[in-house]
Amino acid sequence: MDDKDKTKEELIRALSELRRENAALLKKDPDQLKSAFATAREEKTRAEAVIAALGDAVSIQDTDFKILYQNQVSKEIYGDHVGEYCYRGYKNQGQVCEHCHLAQTFADGQIHRVEQSRNTDKGMRYYDKTVSPLKDPSGKIVAGIELVRDITERKKTGDILLLSQRVLDTSPDHISIVGPDYIYKHVNKAYTAAHDLPVDQIVGRHVSDLLGKDIFEKTVRPNLDRCLAGEEIQYEAWFFFKKKGRRYMSVKYLPMKNRAGDIDGVNVFSQDITERKKAEEALQESESHFRKVVENSPLSMALVNADGIIEYINLKAIETFGYLPQDIPTMDRWWAQAYPDKTYRDTVIAQWTGLVIEALKNNHEIEQREYRVTCRNGSVKVMVIFGVWIADKVLVIFDDVTERKQLEQEMIKTQKLEAIGTLAGGIAHDFNNLLQGIFGYISMAKITIDQKDRSLAMLEQAEHALHMSVNLTTQLLTFSKGGKPVKSIVHLRPLIENSVKFALSGSRSEYRIMLDEDLRAVEADEGQIAQVIQNIVLNAEQAMPEGGIIVIKARNENQEHAHCKVLGPGKYVEISVRDTGIGIPEKYLQKIFEPYFTTKEKGSGLGLATSYSIVRNHGGIIEVESEAGTGTTFFIYLPAVEAAGEIRKEPAAAAFAGKGKILVMDDEELVLNVAGEMIKDLGHEVDLAKHGQSAIEKYRAAMESGKPFDVVILDLTVRGGMDGREALERLRLIDPGVKAIVSSGYSEDPVIADYEKYGFRARLPKPYRLAGLRDTLNLLLG
Repeated sequence: MDDKDKTKEELIRALSELRRENAALLKKDPDQLKSAFATAREEKTRAEAVIAALGDAVSIQDTDFKILYQNQVSKEIYGDHVGEYCYRGYKNQGQVCEHCHLAQTFADGQIHRVEQSRNTDKGMRYYDKTVSPLKDPSGKIVAGIELVRDITERKKTGDILLLSQRVLDTSPDHISIVGPDYIYKHVNKAYTAAHDLPVDQIVGRHVSDLLGKDIFEKTVRPNLDRCLAGEEIQYEAWFFFKKKGRRYMSVKYLPMKNRAGDIDGVNVFSQDITERKKAEEALQESESHFRKVVENSPLSMALVNADGIIEYINLKAIETFGYLPQDIPTMDRWWAQAYPDKTYRDTVIAQWTGLVIEALKNNHEIEQREYRVTCRNGSVKVMVIFGVWIADKVLVIFDDVTERKQLEQEMIKTQKLEAIGTLAGGIAHDFNNLLQGIFGYISMAKITIDQKDRSLAMLEQAEHALHMSVNLTTQLLTFSKGGKPVKSIVHLRPLIENSVKFALSGSRSEYRIMLDEDLRAVEADEGQIAQVIQNIVLNAEQAMPEGGIIVIKARNENQEHAHCKVLGPGKYVEISVRDTGIGIPEKYLQKIFEPYFTTKEKGSGLGLATSYSIVRNHGGIIEVESEAGTGTTFFIYLPAVEAAGEIRKEPAAAAFAGKGKILVMDDEELVLNVAGEMIKDLGHEVDLAKHGQSAIEKYRAAMESGKPFDVVILDLTVRGGMDGREALERLRLIDPGVKAIVSSGYSEDPVIADYEKYGFRARLPKPYRLAGLRDTLNLLLG
């Protein structure tokens, strides 16, 4: 019972005594009555002083629930309602409250206590309410006293203590409180579980009873004494537990102080680190073994800590690079020594740092990369370098591949020479065959010159052979430099269907075309992509000499596809061509895209090499899967576009618009003369220039004479002189409306692909025929 409870009882006794005394005095004489009233006033004053000293809310209600009295604290909490019925004044109700504790006291004469809460302007407050009966001398209940105490702070303190206890009990650490007499005052659940004893068999006992006298005297007591003297103590030691046996513990002692600031106990926190201790011991043992392995390794190795300190390099590293440990104590020194060229050093550091960060992020080893490392004697070695994590350190491993790289380079040179030999032989073979036809037919035309129809037929055959030679040079350009594609938005469905039908015209093989309904469009050179599909379909047809089935599929793919991942984010189209032929032996799979490599009786060997270059120059890839005896599948992956636009078309040729004045510039006299004769045959006036400067002078002179040129044809490539692109820039200064045609034998040149971007009105790829020249001139003269 606290002081306030005692004061409350004194109040009740004083009021009861006062009522008994007043009743007795009424039977005596008036003087005694006056004296009694004076005494009563004194008692009343004393009672009110006692009530005020309580600091609690006090009110008195009669048996009709009318409020007879409220002290100041009660009025501050509930308001002044003296003379009102409590249920109306406090609750604004018309009758006695349900479960009213005052009513219960009037009914049973007992003291009732309840905890209540009330939302105030200071927030939620909690109160302890005690209701006691007030009786007259006869024992009859005449009123009830309500005493209300604010317990908000006490409740909060209790909640905090309860929460703290819960936290302590959920902690896996052993937590206890030990007094200055080495007696347990408190332990948590983890502590009781470790000793396999209930709380009441630990609290109140001496520490040595549980831990043992030997460990207590040698380790625990000296540390407890230091903590009781004001130190914070932390140490590690082996302890024995009844349930778990011998365990290695990390122990921390914190001094506890009372309100006066005196140390009256020790807070003990113990953590079981047995497994970590065993791991450390195992690590020490493995480190010893590791050093033996590293020291005798055939690979160069270095151990680097998180601060960039090179803690260790093995004998192989010293032998390989020539650097001693004192030469490269840190990574900064290693960078400077091993990579003396600053530009290369910065590149290596940036790449290695990125690999380290990536390895940390994904918790894997540092990926291997190939670097050129400068040794102490100035020689340079090629190293494959990677790293593995050992705790917070990196073991950097160097694999010397210098000799292997040299052998590879020699093999590559040999392979290139073999490929060039194959290519040269194939070109010579094909061109000799074509030249044989050309010379043969021209010779026969000369003999039969008097037989016009036969001579004309011979010349047409020679022209056809020349056209075939143009196709051969086109394929060579596409293979060697790619032949820059003239791109537009291409709808693949009609392109695939037409290309397959054309390639298999008259074939014994059947085909099936399976395309996605919503097949994406691509931005591509329609002619080049058609050539790729025709080449691969023909390749499939030739793999089935007895006929078979060719399946052509096209579907939409995203970057998640295995092959598309190497192309990066985006959307793609997959085109596949599968045959049921003899398949490609595994030893040939790596060579099928080489020029003039073929295992077939038919075919030049340039088709797949050309296809590879075209697909690559469209930002895609081409892959092949094959198994001997079951067939082959080619896969083409091309970047797709979101929406299909209009397909770019060459302008349609205009009708003949009469004679014009044409200027031709070309550094090849043969080309110049032939072009001049062709233009004359078309009925135009022509003038010739061998380089850009000459063309500019002639153009200016014609304008000054009042007879300007209508069209100028400019060769894009001029040996040792001004080319067509520069000449056009100069001509536009003279005549902003100049109509220029670009002509070149290099289809990969960007000016040919995007001639309008450079100011040209049209293009004439060499070699061009009379009909092509006619249509282009008519277009500009119309």
